[in-house]
Amino acid sequence: MEMKSLLSEMKSEITKMNAEIYQIKEQLKKTKSVQEELKTTFSYSSAYWSNMKSYSPGDGKTGLDDRETKLANYWSTPFKQLCVGMKVNNSVQFIPISYFANSLYDILAGGKFHSTVILRNTWKSLNVGSSLQPNCGRQGFNVVAEHNQHARVRIGIIGNNENSCNSADSFLGFGAIDANQRGYCNSRNIVNSCGNSAYCGGDNGDKEVRAMAVTYLLVNTIYTQICV
Repeated sequence: MEMKSLLSEMKSEITKMNAEIYQIKEQLKKTKSVQEELKTTFSYSSAYWSNMKSYSPGDGKTGLDDRETKLANYWSTPFKQLCVGMKVNNSVQFIPISYFANSLYDILAGGKFHSTVILRNTWKSLNVGSSLQPNCGRQGFNVVAEHNQHARVRIGIIGNNENSCNSADSFLGFGAIDANQRGYCNSRNIVNSCGNSAYCGGDNGDKEVRAMAVTYLLVNTIYTQICV
């Protein structure tokens, strides 16, 4: 009787443990789903690039964390320089982008390409170990390959293994191509709204690195110490 009682108690405990494990797995699925949804907030086709609506403005006061936000500065603040950064594995790297504009909205909302002149290696310094194909090198704002389903970023640089930008298979930047539109060389249908993606001849191999974006509008000298 004692053995049967012990076995019964063990079965009962195992049943409870399995139920708890199931609940944990379900919670993890929900958490992952929320995280993936957040990561598409500022993909290339997001309406937030073309509208004057803020997004979670309270999170714009929390510093260099992983909270997404869009502030009214996007459409209301003239600037002479951007300071853009990528946070990967708790390390943040910044580069300056010199550009005069009435606002970021004025540059990005219409989808028109605006070029910048920044060294390729400067772009690559945003993410240590990044990879880009050797050709094309189109850079700036609203950077798009000619062919659909190929690399595009709202701010950044794209690369190609061919001598044109028609079928660019790599990017490094912010506001990147939506996952369901990606069809370029060996790419995976995954979310990467900010970071580095490279296939078919990247100078540091195939890469798929997701980052958290950090952007400052430099209207004075307050942030120049971190973006020089």
